[in-house]
Amino acid sequence: MSELPQSWSLVQLGDLLNRIVGGGTPPKAVASYFDGPIPFMTVKDMNAARPSRTIDNISVEALAASSAKLIEKDTIVVATRMGLGKVVRPTVDVAINQDLKALFVNEAIERDFLEWWLRFSAKLIEQKGTGTTVKGITLDTLCSFEVPTPPLPEQRRIVAKMQSITAKSRRARDQLDHIPLLVDKYKQAVLAAAFRGDLTREWDDDSVTNEDHDAARMTLCAELKCRPWKVNKTQPEVRNAPARWRRCYVGQLVAHRSGIAFESKDFSASGTQVVRLGNLYQARLDLTRQPVFLANKEKYAPFSAKAGDILVSQTGTKYKRDYGHFVIVPEDTRLLVNQRVACLTPTKHLNAAFLLFFSQMNEFRDYFFSHETGGVSQGNVGLAGIMDAPLALPSRAEQDEIVCRIKLAYTAIDRLASEATSARRLNDRLYQTVLAKAFRGELVPQNPEDEPASVLLDRIRAERGAAPKAMRGRKAKAA
Repeated sequence: MSELPQSWSLVQLGDLLNRIVGGGTPPKAVASYFDGPIPFMTVKDMNAARPSRTIDNISVEALAASSAKLIEKDTIVVATRMGLGKVVRPTVDVAINQDLKALFVNEAIERDFLEWWLRFSAKLIEQKGTGTTVKGITLDTLCSFEVPTPPLPEQRRIVAKMQSITAKSRRARDQLDHIPLLVDKYKQAVLAAAFRGDLTREWDDDSVTNEDHDAARMTLCAELKCRPWKVNKTQPEVRNAPARWRRCYVGQLVAHRSGIAFESKDFSASGTQVVRLGNLYQARLDLTRQPVFLANKEKYAPFSAKAGDILVSQTGTKYKRDYGHFVIVPEDTRLLVNQRVACLTPTKHLNAAFLLFFSQMNEFRDYFFSHETGGVSQGNVGLAGIMDAPLALPSRAEQDEIVCRIKLAYTAIDRLASEATSARRLNDRLYQTVLAKAFRGELVPQNPEDEPASVLLDRIRAERGAAPKAMRGRKAKAA
């Protein structure tokens, strides 16, 4: 640490405390001990700076029958085992277990100032932990940490400054944390405008007929040797789209193949990669996740996917909508499609990216998951949830233009999100920088009229030395 101001002192933590109180856990074999009114704090309850409740409560009898200690609210509590570096000040009286210590400060230091220092030093405290499975620190180690200690009036000025800065930082962080939600809303607004025709209002292209769609689909299915989807005979209903756009079903615009469960004997260390549900991760194709391969791709040629095809995950967690994502196979990529993954090959009249963006709309997601079946935890959606979805389709040229304009809008939105993420990281770094300045004596000006910390500490030590010690001896026998 750089040289401290003259009025500051580097003081061991133990010299700034009147006492340290540890806790314990009541016997868990007695169920009634964990059915009471007293909040029982463990490391699991230290996720907020000012916790007001705990996961467990204990009874008055449990407190009396164990080494658990009741700690007055607003006392600094630190973790000395498991969650090293965690610091809280409960807003209610709590009992603490053996992994926690309550620190009772003396008059040489402000409680708020010490709390700031403990938070600033969290990584240092964690580094001092020892142990193989669970790391902890001893009381001697805890007490030996050196705290840069300014005069009391300066401590109060530092605390006031930090509280002001923290309030501003918290407001900025809350606003930045809200941006990811806005990003989703902005993208949905862009998609809604695109599929209403708002992005291409100046277009007037009526060049593709439904017969063209059907002919292209039948030709494609013949080439891929796959059975055409049995298209719904009713007229698809799509509202809020231009009248010039053709109403159709997704199944009229693609040739489809469903994946299969490959024979285990055909798997090998290399060859053609199999795309599985785990590879369609968070709406993107991630082929690095537990890759598996098949050597004899010719045997499974009907289940292959090539560049430009669309893959759809059909199984996930029921009611969580964590699947049904469409991804486009990139250039120079050839895959084999595993079970519960659908492969769609667009006809010449469909831009694959147009269908991809359509699949991201809330309206399509609602339609897809209206077909969800499955057991308690696993959800499944059959091909009908994809192929029977109604769609308003512009000409191929207009699709290309819409895709281009959506991508431009997404680029701007993603840039905003990236800048927000960078600002969030910068905000966190600035917070640590301000703390570092505070404990170097650079955050607020020094006042030469302030009593140096060393003088106050010497007076406290003298008062302690002069205080009469408690008499020790045997208790008198009862008469």
